[in-house]
Amino acid sequence: MTAIPLALLVACGGGTENEESNTPDPSVTTAETTAAPTTTQAPIDTSSPYGLPSDYVAPPGWVESTSRFDDAVGAFVESVDDPRFTAFYWRVEGCCEAGLEATFGSPELPDSDDATDLGDGLYIAAISDWDPADPNWLTMKIWRVVDCDSDDASEVYLCQDGREGFEALETSQTFRVRLDDNFSVQMSATLEPVGDDEYFTSYSWLGQGPAFATFLSELHAAYSVEAIQPYRSGETLSGIATANSDQSGFRVVALDGPWAPFGLWQQPGGPAFTYMTSFDNPESWVPMCFDSKFCVDNGNPGEAPLTFETLIGPRASLHVVRGRMAFLLRGATLGG
Repeated sequence: MTAIPLALLVACGGGTENEESNTPDPSVTTAETTAAPTTTQAPIDTSSPYGLPSDYVAPPGWVESTSRFDDAVGAFVESVDDPRFTAFYWRVEGCCEAGLEATFGSPELPDSDDATDLGDGLYIAAISDWDPADPNWLTMKIWRVVDCDSDDASEVYLCQDGREGFEALETSQTFRVRLDDNFSVQMSATLEPVGDDEYFTSYSWLGQGPAFATFLSELHAAYSVEAIQPYRSGETLSGIATANSDQSGFRVVALDGPWAPFGLWQQPGGPAFTYMTSFDNPESWVPMCFDSKFCVDNGNPGEAPLTFETLIGPRASLHVVRGRMAFLLRGATLGG
């Protein structure tokens, strides 16, 4: 089974920034828009093989797979034959102005803030808010993806100079998303070699909305206790990292080669969530904060951890097919 190409997941310079990038990108603006939608609709590939049967029932919890390059097919394949891998178009924006370079886009955004009103197609999305008191819902910023040859793309930075393909508009709208069985999420991580491997191992986890709500609840609880509360009590980032116990789900991943260390949080049987850590302290698991607006309590960059919303807020694809949604939550990539 053909999986999302690993190159899309390990493009240089990834991170945990959301639409208001923790590492500002001049090619992306973050303005909200409440203006009426444009009249030009991006073409949708209605003949595509995407989608799940209407009676599809996903297995409970998380399905873990490993990705390996298959010379026979010339692509990365997953070790697990789960139909969700090919039922949706999983895509992440590349670094270094590589862009999304998708093969299809999305229709006009609806006037409502209900994600169930989104039309079939490919969007870019980022989690902007999640409340542990209401774990089965989250708020997402969603961007349309349009054809670079269309009038809609006239001001899209990545569509300049005759670039082909589909890229995200630079304005977003906010939508409420219910974490139910119509919501699929893929999480991916590149970790240390296992078994007889001599190089890193690429993993993917697939889960549905209820499993993702549980994941967010567990991550929020751990992050609050091990990072945010100690910081608010006067502990330094170095002190927070040093206090990390053997029972903690947080740790640092350091791969052989030119790769920068990055942080990881994982519970037994669950997905690995990776994020950027401090370049100045490669042994620290505490998430890196570049700008005070992304730091806990608007603290000083380099002296405060990331807010939880920023930690879980990277941009990636949201594919809507016949009422089902599939979101790719990427973590830190091999570039950092």
